[in-house]
Amino acid sequence: MAELRVWHFLRQDRTTGEGRLLTTPGQTFRHEGRVEPCVSGLHGSPTVWDALQYAPDAFLLQRAILRGAIVPHG
Repeated sequence: MAELRVWHFLRQDRTTGEGRLLTTPGQTFRHEGRVEPCVSGLHGSPTVWDALQYAPDAFLLQRAILRGAIVPHG
């Protein structure tokens, strides 16, 4: 199984831009269906600097591990 450690920013209320509530460290989220960058799936950036591009209103930094079908952006 593929695995990639990534960075992701959250809003102050611990939600993502999609409104998914992230409340507990260690919590696992699963995406069902096709993985397509910027369309469907869970996301993260390989560096903090890359993650900042997608987080203009974010306050909290999260480290995550993506597993399974990993489709690179671009």
